[in-house]
Amino acid sequence: VYSNGNIVGENSPTITGDAFLAGASTISGVTVGGNIQTGQPSLPMSISDAQLDAWETGAVAGGIHTTPCPYVLSSGTTVIGPKKIACDMDIKNTAVVTLTGTLWVAGNLTIQNSTVVQLDSSYGVDSGLIIVDDPFNRSTKSIIDVKNSAEIKGSGTAGSYIMLVSRNNSAESAGSTDAVEIQNTSSAPIYYAPHGSIEIQNSAALKEVTAYKLEIRNSATVTYETGLANINFSSGPTGGWDIRDWGEVVP
Repeated sequence: VYSNGNIVGENSPTITGDAFLAGASTISGVTVGGNIQTGQPSLPMSISDAQLDAWETGAVAGGIHTTPCPYVLSSGTTVIGPKKIACDMDIKNTAVVTLTGTLWVAGNLTIQNSTVVQLDSSYGVDSGLIIVDDPFNRSTKSIIDVKNSAEIKGSGTAGSYIMLVSRNNSAESAGSTDAVEIQNTSSAPIYYAPHGSIEIQNSAALKEVTAYKLEIRNSATVTYETGLANINFSSGPTGGWDIRDWGEVVP
């Protein structure tokens, strides 16, 4: 766990590896299985807003869905992307959604029940993106809600994931709206909320999470498998993107 601020625990949580704290930040109420490394440099978010803007532009190039709105998928198989959804999107019940490019939801996104969201097999080892961003309301909209037994999967090739990005900025503005809420799911995507709060609770499990603020509750688990610096994101079968420069200072 790497934090630019304080780490505070309640009800006996455990970090099985190391805990890194920037500057004069403190840690309390947490059992750390590895080492506590204080006085670390404050790290910037690993993906810039400019890069997220570029990915959104790429999604628009594939067309804009305007009706019906809200866009509700409750059954059957839908192949989509790149695409902008110009409203809220709800994927639920037994729906299966296969992404062939970046999906930009310009509202809120709910993924629930027994639905499956996955990348097309053509992604191979690359990973894909769902960006949830209402540019006109990033304080109370642009929210991701994943719950029940929903599955979010990569292409089927090891090392391929879907990254869900929320651009909600409530936490950064001292608001109380969570950018991402995850509960009761065993799927393991990557979550990213550079300006918002991510709340993980109940039996949720995931591979990597980066946020302005992170809350982990109840029996939730983050099994750290890979960092964003090690992931190659593709906008679809014809394009790719990766982080070329990344530094982490460890004494």
